[in-house]
Amino acid sequence: MILFDVSLEALPGREEEMASLLRRTMVATQVEDGCIQYRFTRDLDAVNRFHLIELWRNEAALMAHASGPTFRAFLAALPPLGRLLQSTPRQGDLAPYLFVRPNA
Repeated sequence: MILFDVSLEALPGREEEMASLLRRTMVATQVEDGCIQYRFTRDLDAVNRFHLIELWRNEAALMAHASGPTFRAFLAALPPLGRLLQSTPRQGDLAPYLFVRPNA
């Protein structure tokens, strides 16, 4: 599996337009083959900052997304609204984990 941890920043006054772009991108991407998770969230401390966690089944699914129309439209629409701050990819086995909460 391939996981990306991404942060973006909207330009001043463009926060809601950025949120709209991210929402459209998220909805369209979540139905792509091989997409396990693709979720944007808004930063709790900075109203112009957004975060994305995306998880792909394999490299083929990620490459199909990266070359597909949804991601291309996102890249084209981003510059007038904001910028990428960081993108950290990770790869490996993400086996299910059973979390047992300790007694409080």
